[in-house]
Amino acid sequence: MFKKIVFLFLLGAVFVTGCKKDEPSKTDVNTDKIVGEWTMTSASSNDGESVTTLNGTTITSTFTWEAKDINAKINFKDDKTFDSYGSYTLSTVTTTNGQVITTEASTGEYQYSGTWKLNGDELETTNDTNGETGKGKILVLDDHNLKTQIKATITRNVNGGTQVATQTVIATYTR
Repeated sequence: MFKKIVFLFLLGAVFVTGCKKDEPSKTDVNTDKIVGEWTMTSASSNDGESVTTLNGTTITSTFTWEAKDINAKINFKDDKTFDSYGSYTLSTVTTTNGQVITTEASTGEYQYSGTWKLNGDELETTNDTNGETGKGKILVLDDHNLKTQIKATITRNVNGGTQVATQTVIATYTR
């Protein structure tokens, strides 16, 4: 279950899942600099929390993760469309009731496309497949480096209960 949540968050790091946004600083970002193909070099979260409520019982878990064996790219095009594709392995550490579990799981190959737009330093994308909108803050953007931050919340129904997972994802790309 945690692997699936972390995978969904990492897809958010490449801007294909819905996210809850913080108020952006509205710093202007040069649109021309984002256009082109970017290779993911890292992605991680150090503040994940999952709260699951089932039959009146609440279980809180914390988690951290880091992507490794990364072979992922995103291509922002002049016509405001994007393609994202590749694979990576998630190395996750989850703590529940004092029990620590470390797992690794491959995402397998994925491919997404959609549209993108910039609003200040906020990058918003919409996935063509499912219509989900993702928003992330651009922390660094120059000719060769892109660093993004996504504060994400995902709520899911799990076996008749509810699970709310939150985290901040930092992802870096180069070209």
